[in-house]
Amino acid sequence: MSTILVVDDDISALSSLAAILEDAGYQIQRASSIDHARQSLDDSEPDLIILEVDTGRGVGWDLLRDIVRFQGPPTIVVTHRAREEEVVQALTIGAADVLPKPFRSSELLARVGVRLGRPPVVAASGTEQPVPRPDKRRPVEEPVFMAHADEEALLHMHSPAVDLAVDDPTLPLGARLRAARQQRRLTLVQINLETKIPIWYLQAMEEEKFALLPRGPAASEMVRAYADYLRLDSAGILAEYRSRHDVTPFRPLPSLGGPAMPRDIPQWVGIAVALLLALAIAVGVIWFVLPDQVTALRTNLHSLIVRPTAIPGLSPTIPATLTPLVPTPTP
Repeated sequence: MSTILVVDDDISALSSLAAILEDAGYQIQRASSIDHARQSLDDSEPDLIILEVDTGRGVGWDLLRDIVRFQGPPTIVVTHRAREEEVVQALTIGAADVLPKPFRSSELLARVGVRLGRPPVVAASGTEQPVPRPDKRRPVEEPVFMAHADEEALLHMHSPAVDLAVDDPTLPLGARLRAARQQRRLTLVQINLETKIPIWYLQAMEEEKFALLPRGPAASEMVRAYADYLRLDSAGILAEYRSRHDVTPFRPLPSLGGPAMPRDIPQWVGIAVALLLALAIAVGVIWFVLPDQVTALRTNLHSLIVRPTAIPGLSPTIPATLTPLVPTPTP
């Protein structure tokens, strides 16, 4: 039995991925952190590694380089972004394969089987057999992955009633969206790749769980984009969504770029109060540091402003007159 080490810090995705591989007959080792993964590699060497490179906020890239440098097991890189430069980087480092999220469980098993020498079982008709479901007796969370056969079965559940459901205003909004998608034979994965709307938001709209959508205009934009992609009346769909579901507009704070808050006091009043307060503080500091100079300055200013008053009881003095000297005649 082949052993696979699955490394992902998303516990829900780790559990679902491990359950799919276990049901396919593989022995699984789980690691929810890079340190745990390194410890597992030191204890035993698995036959294959499935690594989410974003584990530990990008530390998974360092683990991939170490695995390739020390000639470790073949590694399938899993990433939820899967941009072109990331795919090229992973293959350049030495990854055996790159699998972008979201992916079907049948695609995962096919890639794993090719790396381990166990090709997927093909029926006589040439179509791939559906992947066995997890044991219902085992308590698992809501599945993250949907088998390709299950999704195709949902798409082919087409009847004449579906044609009427798209234009039937009595049906819920989500049921009409689902009917329009089934009429066009589209999968949620295809819509996610083309519209960039996460799958869980698409499912929430089809199941009338609009409370799970982001608050504010983002939810309205998702509903409009989904209706446009399905070639429905986006204006009518959006109006119905806004009328039946509470959409609280989100207004960011003014410091984060939102509109300015209304002011009850004029702006010049606040500026004047701030200047007076600054002047009072400056005078207080000067009074505390130079008290003698402030007192002398106050006295000088007072003498310049107030006129001097006469002192009572004093009479003006008359200046003495000078008597001219007369020369005495000589005998």
